[in-house]
Amino acid sequence: RVLVLAGPTAVGKTSLSLDLASKLDGEIISADSVQVYRGLDVGSGKLAASERRGIAHHALDVLDPSEDFNAGAFVDLALETVEDVVSRGKVPIVVGGTGMYLRWFVGGRPATPASTPESSRAAKEEVRAAAAAAGWDGALKLLRDAGDPDTADRVATNDWYRVERALEILRASGRPLGSYAPESPPPFDFRCVLLDAPRVQLYRRIDDRVECMVCDGMLDEAAMMMRRGIAPGSTSAASAIGYRQAMEFLAARAAAAAGGGGGGATTEEDLLAFVEKTQRATRAFAKRQLTWFRGEPEGRYRWISASDGEEAAAREAMDAFERD
Repeated sequence: RVLVLAGPTAVGKTSLSLDLASKLDGEIISADSVQVYRGLDVGSGKLAASERRGIAHHALDVLDPSEDFNAGAFVDLALETVEDVVSRGKVPIVVGGTGMYLRWFVGGRPATPASTPESSRAAKEEVRAAAAAAGWDGALKLLRDAGDPDTADRVATNDWYRVERALEILRASGRPLGSYAPESPPPFDFRCVLLDAPRVQLYRRIDDRVECMVCDGMLDEAAMMMRRGIAPGSTSAASAIGYRQAMEFLAARAAAAAGGGGGGATTEEDLLAFVEKTQRATRAFAKRQLTWFRGEPEGRYRWISASDGEEAAAREAMDAFERD
C-alpha cells in the first residue's frame, strides 16, 4: 500500500506527514514541484534535515533551478522510489499539492503521442510568440483557439511546459490532451487522503507563511537564481509561486536603481506591497489547487479536515490507509 497525502499549500501536510511516517514506519516522497530543486528551501517550505525527525525524505534537492521538471519526470522518479521504499519493508508516503503529478502517479499518465525535438520546438515558439504579445493570457488564448479549452481552463498559472506540451499534442494529432485515456495505473494499492481547512483558516496560514518566508530568506534565494542568469518565469523554478513574485520585485528594484534619481531605495511600503502581492498570489494558487482536487474522480481522495487538530487528522488518515 502507498499512502498519498495531498492538499493545498500551507494547510499542514508537512507536519501531518511526519506524524504519519512515525506511526507507520514510513518514508516520505515529496510530490512538490519546487522542493525538487537544490537551493530553493525557504520559498518552497522545505524542511531542513534537522527538522525531519530522522525520517527519510525523497525527491528533494534533485535538480538545479535552471532545469525543468514535469509530471512525467515526477512519475518516473516517484515510482522508482516507491519500489525502493517497499523493498526495504517501509511504507511510502507521497506528500504534495501538485495535482497533475498526483493524477498521473495514481491514475496513470495519458497515452499521448511521444514528443519530438521538432514538434516541441515548434510548440514552444508558438507559445512564446503568443506570450510576447499578450503574456500568460495570450498563451491560454492560443491553446483555446487551437482546440483545447479544457486544458487552458485547468492548467496552473505559469505552467508553460503544460501549455506547450498540450499544444504540441494538439498540433501532432488534432486531439486535445483530455481526449487521451490514461495508461494502466501503477500496480500499487493507493490510499489517498486530502487535507483541507476552512477558507479563513487556510488563508490566515498562507499570509503568515509568506511573511515568515520573506523574513527567513526567500528574496536571497530568488536573487541567487537571478545572479545565475535565470529570468522570472523562464524556468519551472522561476515560475513558482513566491519565487516569481520575488524575482519580479528584485528586477523592478534593480531597474529603479539603474534609473538613478534616488528611485532605487527600497522603502517599507515597497516591501509591504511585495508581501501582499505574494500573499494574494498564494491564496489564489491554493484556491486553484482545491478546484483541481475537487475535479478528481469521485472516491479517489478521502477529504479530511485540519480544523479538528493534527491528531484527529492523523487518525482519519490512518483509518483510510489501514481499512480493507
